[in-house]
Amino acid sequence: MANAREDDKLELFQREILKKAQAQREKILAESQAAKDRALEAEKDRLLEQIFRRMQAEIATLKTDHVKQVSQQAQQLKRQLYAQREGYLSQMVADAQERLAAFTQTPAYAQWLLGQVDRMAAECPWEGSVIRVRPQDLPLADQIKTHFGRACQVQAEGAAITGGAQLENREHGVLLDLTFDAALAEERDRLHQLPELRMEEVEAVGKGD
Repeated sequence: MANAREDDKLELFQREILKKAQAQREKILAESQAAKDRALEAEKDRLLEQIFRRMQAEIATLKTDHVKQVSQQAQQLKRQLYAQREGYLSQMVADAQERLAAFTQTPAYAQWLLGQVDRMAAECPWEGSVIRVRPQDLPLADQIKTHFGRACQVQAEGAAITGGAQLENREHGVLLDLTFDAALAEERDRLHQLPELRMEEVEAVGKGD
């Protein structure tokens, strides 16, 4: 009977040890799994942060590329509009020059030219002036001097002009340009300022290029 009781005690002791060992094993496994889970969570967070930062960088790059593309398209459109405007104004000036050239072939042109000389005389009441006209207008030299009313020279303008006259008085620092060409240039500048035609000048090398 004593041996049976001893065997029972030994078996109970062994089961207790196994139970504690099992509990310890489960605890170690649980702690190991928890540590593994924490490591996996940290790695997941690190990977998500990398992905997020990469996405941010890619979005920033796409945004920059889009802004550059839009800027380049705007510059290209602006150049096209500028070219169209200049072509339109050049055509207007060319048409005006053609009509003015035709006007110089009429009898009314001589009277108009002498009227411009009267205007010069009012604005420059001094002798020693030089009045320049087209070579075709030199036959009017005596009438021009009469209308100017004081000693002056009448010369043919070296550079071709459409019509009208230029006056220079070096002594008094006076320069009057009453040619068709000057009037057309002034008109072109005025047209540039019209709201319908006004735009910022296109840079030769755009900042957005």
